[in-house]
Amino acid sequence: MLARFAETMRSAHSSRIHHRALAARSVLVVPRPRGGKGRAVGEEAAWLTPHLQISDWQIATQRSGDSSQGQGMTRFAPTALSAMHLADDADAYLAPELTALNPDPVHLDVYGLGVLTYLLVTGKAPAASQAELLARLEAGEGLRPSSLVDGLSEDVDELVQAATAYRPGQRLSSVDEFLELLEVVEDSLTAPAPSAIATEGPGDEDDGTTADKDPLEAVAGDVFAGRWEIRRRLGTGSTSRAFLVRDLQAEARRTRPLAVLKVALSDSRSEILAREAEAMGRLRAHSGIIRLVEPEPLHIGGRTVLALEYVGDERDDNGQGTEGGGRPRRREETVARQLRENGRLQVDQLEAYGDYLFGAVDFLEGEGVWHRDIKPDNIAIRIRPNRTRELVLIDFSLAGYPAKSTNAGTDGYLDPFVDVITRGSYDSHAERYAVAVTLHQMASGELPKWGDGSVLPRMTDAKEWPYPTIAAEAFDPAVRDGLVAFFQKALHRDAGKRFPELKPMRDAWRKVFLDASQTVPSSHRSRHPAAATTGEGTPAEAPPRRRSRTPSLRPPSSSATASPPRSPETPR
Repeated sequence: MLARFAETMRSAHSSRIHHRALAARSVLVVPRPRGGKGRAVGEEAAWLTPHLQISDWQIATQRSGDSSQGQGMTRFAPTALSAMHLADDADAYLAPELTALNPDPVHLDVYGLGVLTYLLVTGKAPAASQAELLARLEAGEGLRPSSLVDGLSEDVDELVQAATAYRPGQRLSSVDEFLELLEVVEDSLTAPAPSAIATEGPGDEDDGTTADKDPLEAVAGDVFAGRWEIRRRLGTGSTSRAFLVRDLQAEARRTRPLAVLKVALSDSRSEILAREAEAMGRLRAHSGIIRLVEPEPLHIGGRTVLALEYVGDERDDNGQGTEGGGRPRRREETVARQLRENGRLQVDQLEAYGDYLFGAVDFLEGEGVWHRDIKPDNIAIRIRPNRTRELVLIDFSLAGYPAKSTNAGTDGYLDPFVDVITRGSYDSHAERYAVAVTLHQMASGELPKWGDGSVLPRMTDAKEWPYPTIAAEAFDPAVRDGLVAFFQKALHRDAGKRFPELKPMRDAWRKVFLDASQTVPSSHRSRHPAAATTGEGTPAEAPPRRRSRTPSLRPPSSSATASPPRSPETPR
């Protein structure tokens, strides 16, 4: 239940929405009336897998992308009176800095996750009041669930303390980090006792006894179809729930040992997965595009399932993926996460990432497929066994949608002028618009913005707004002028004034960096220190902001060039 709650908050954060005042009363727990295959379940079973709903959003904020007002400006500006709009019984759960002038909303929500974890584990509120809790935190006591629950794993204490540290900068930096540490806790709580492992023989492996279990409720260790062993849940979107699995037949089939199962949340969502499989099935193999492990959708436990390659840290399966302290490093990196945790890309990395993106889109154009949901969240960073990195375009949920479905996509990246009378259907201009927005976000950490946000982009005055506000001040000075000219053309409201094809757009992108290298001494360009490279041939990583690492990679090889829902895989 805690994982689902955190996944919901991660989804809200991906849309720049922050709750800021999570408390026990903010989470509504509703019993699930039906199980797999639509079968009715008893009252006890209904409470074991409930629906969660988050309420009390009255002081929530939404960050805008308007750099003219400062990065991270909130659309709904809270004040010191914000706490007055909250119920009295929420007081003990609120972060100490809530009434500060400009608290970080991510830190506020991470703190809320921590105190709610404390409540779920101990059955008690963290304190009788915020004043009492502040006194404990200021005294350095911290929240330790093990002081109330005998025999509790130290990992639970570490999770709660890392999320609820008194000083915001010492907390986990994101909901992603909270979920990763929660996985460590789950592993420690579900690991079999050593004596049980010792008594198992070579033939005692799970032989498919979970055949009748609903895959949506899978837990670590479950085996489905005699082949897919559940390792952990990766997340839940509006279309499916994803699980990391070990393919027990990988050696015989000569496939990778790790894979991802996407399980449709309902029969109505099964059609979306089927369209995704059909679109991906038309693609030839390409290292920068996610691949199907099985060409057709599977049917497991009454659910439609897609089996996809895993594009996370491939060292995970053999224990090589570890961080300091020996903790398993289980991360599914995306460009979006990198931007959230580290801000805009450095110039060299921006050039490399952009070159990859153009190569991937060029490949898809040659295959006759539009992705239709290009954005940083759908660009994964694969960490290969030799520790080199490559970008992989993922989530083809919208690729099979009809061209006339012009409103299927993600706001901010979806071309707002795609359905004007002179166009009327999704086209290559719309695909390149999403590419341009993604590049803009990589270069600035922000989205371009049409007008003041009070009206739809197409309602803005065409003479005043031929293109959106470009976050020029957020660009690296070495490439600022070139990027401004590039985005003013690539994002023009009139598709006829944009780049006519992908090639001239890519050439213009490359020229930005070529011009910068010829006019600015290399030592003055914003890059990784000394442009050092690792022994594996990849550029050295940039210094981290907070606790996070900034992965980097070389530009891809020349071979890389060779009512519908809103972005089904991005829950709202």
